[in-house]
Amino acid sequence: MEQENELDAVAKYWGDHPVHSVEFHPGSDLREYCNQIDRLRWSDNERWAQRFYDFQLPQGSTVLDAGCGIGVCSRYYARKGYKVHAIDIAPAAVEMTRRSFELFGLEGRVTVGNVESIPYPDNSFDGLVSNGVVHHTPNTEKAVDEFYRVLKPGGLALRCVYCRNALLRPPLWVLTRRLLPLLLKKKAGREGMLSVCTPEELVRVYDGDGTPIAKLYSKAAAKQLFHHFHVRAMAPHYFPARFLRRFKPGGWTHRMLDATCGTLIYFLLEKPVQGL
Repeated sequence: MEQENELDAVAKYWGDHPVHSVEFHPGSDLREYCNQIDRLRWSDNERWAQRFYDFQLPQGSTVLDAGCGIGVCSRYYARKGYKVHAIDIAPAAVEMTRRSFELFGLEGRVTVGNVESIPYPDNSFDGLVSNGVVHHTPNTEKAVDEFYRVLKPGGLALRCVYCRNALLRPPLWVLTRRLLPLLLKKKAGREGMLSVCTPEELVRVYDGDGTPIAKLYSKAAAKQLFHHFHVRAMAPHYFPARFLRRFKPGGWTHRMLDATCGTLIYFLLEKPVQGL
């Protein structure tokens, strides 16, 4: 019962607060809203992590976007010619993704679904993407098991989870915590980031002050989370420079921080073929 209540809270929060709604308020022009967020994601969040998304599967391969949000990755893969299926626990997010497909003339199947109980048979997909999702669900291990179940043997998956980087570990965390109020731009809906006491609290309020669940992983713990898979690539990425005062994103300093103090650990994973 407690987990059901947690899932309800997760669904309600992300339905009321679509991803990036702190930066861009959903308005009547869904096309422009999606364009703004797509540009932001591929020019900032995924600036140096895009290699993890390039599965290089044949056109027509089936890809699941597990926890699609407003459809950034779903649109990306649909434009590459993949057969896209997308699920999200928030009906409002599903509706926005579905409408965006119609607006942009894309094909895909978008339905309400929970990553802890994916509504597809075993071995359904050639590729699977789940960007920043499993650290927001109550039973992360169950979600990872579901990813393994629905991916075909030899299939590829992109996952990322919050990273306990050097700035979020002793001894640097003491300094990080003191500097946050001085360095961060004040943003309505993210005021909690200015007064956090722990790294866990920081990642919980990162997507908005009311985010119900967010988990933080060391590299070793994240790798253990995906232990059933073969790890093709693993690296930290995404240092959110746009949140900082007097910092120009995109330069060599940003790239160095992205590689050393990225807030997400990205994984490109392969489901082993039995017997190999």
